[in-house]
Amino acid sequence: MGNTIYTVGYSGYHQDMARFVSDLKAHGINVVADVRTSPYSKFSPEFNREAIQADLRAAGLKYVFMGDELGARPSDRHCYVDGAVDYDRIVAADFFKHGLDRVQTGLSRGYVITLLCAEKDPIDCHRNVLVAHSLAKRGIDIKHLIQLAPNEPAVAEDREDTESRMFEECNQGDSRQDDLFMSHDSILEKVYKLRFKKIAYREETEDANV
Repeated sequence: MGNTIYTVGYSGYHQDMARFVSDLKAHGINVVADVRTSPYSKFSPEFNREAIQADLRAAGLKYVFMGDELGARPSDRHCYVDGAVDYDRIVAADFFKHGLDRVQTGLSRGYVITLLCAEKDPIDCHRNVLVAHSLAKRGIDIKHLIQLAPNEPAVAEDREDTESRMFEECNQGDSRQDDLFMSHDSILEKVYKLRFKKIAYREETEDANV
């Protein structure tokens, strides 16, 4: 039984479905779990729900829509504070926990799964900051497929390397004075929450392509 979950953002593929499928197969991935709340893109229609499902099926891969449980824009109004999605509330929600359970069940059945969303870089996407981080807390290894250059195979970035980049970008603001008295896990959780707050869906400003 495998214990690794991949993540990938389709925006790095520049509408190249063939290369997307090639990268999935190169890493042994056979299931795409779509964690977009609205699985459609006006810029990359190849990755619309029906289109990608058909293309993956033709390539011998499976597609599962999980945006209702693991999406960035939950329908549950309790998950919003002042019009923005709240990290702690969504993590505590039963529907979110159920989504994580489904992913773990897939792993236990031998599937190799990638979480699919839009953003190329995982530090800019809830698939990492919210979903993958929550899975990591359950003991699951995380790797992020990232396209560094057009027409080149994606690389699999380890979770630790992704977190290092998040630390650098977050820079802890004015909170470094507290670091001496915080454990590494506490600091890491703080960084994730700060990052989520930066990218969280806000009803007044965000578009539908998440």
